[in-house]
Amino acid sequence: MTERAAYIALALTPGIGSARLQNLLAACGSSIGALTAPVAFLGTVPGISAAAASAIKERRIADGERVLAAAEKAGITVLTPSDAGFPAQLREIPEPPELLFALGRMELLERPAVSIVGSRDHTAYGAQVCAMIGGGAARAGLTVVSGMARGLDAVAHLAALDAGGGSIGVL
Repeated sequence: MTERAAYIALALTPGIGSARLQNLLAACGSSIGALTAPVAFLGTVPGISAAAASAIKERRIADGERVLAAAEKAGITVLTPSDAGFPAQLREIPEPPELLFALGRMELLERPAVSIVGSRDHTAYGAQVCAMIGGGAARAGLTVVSGMARGLDAVAHLAALDAGGGSIGVL
């Protein structure tokens, strides 16, 4: 749990994205190693600026523990790329998200999916087509994935749910 909390603390450090996080883990051997590394060493890691090294030195394992405790209290699952429940499709992209915060039907993350996104300021025709595609995809057994914006994102989610399927909202 300590390594997991350290990873979460690092992943939530401002300015530390996927590439920098991977460089840190490679150079330091672990998340705990990165959090405890001297600032001078952190500055030698590719992509880690003086500002990023300072931000890392301000992080504590307790920061990650607080996030995990708050997530657990809210019923939220925190997934890292090394977790079994992390979507396999996301592991295949060049820079997968460092963390996922998930609430709801976790099995939807493993199902075949289709993404539907569109305008917030759409036409009636656009809504009709989006509903037809979202509902059809859900009836075909696909999970509909979209943002959580008003407009066609919302239409896609509602169409999938109305068709008895599942949807994943991405913030």
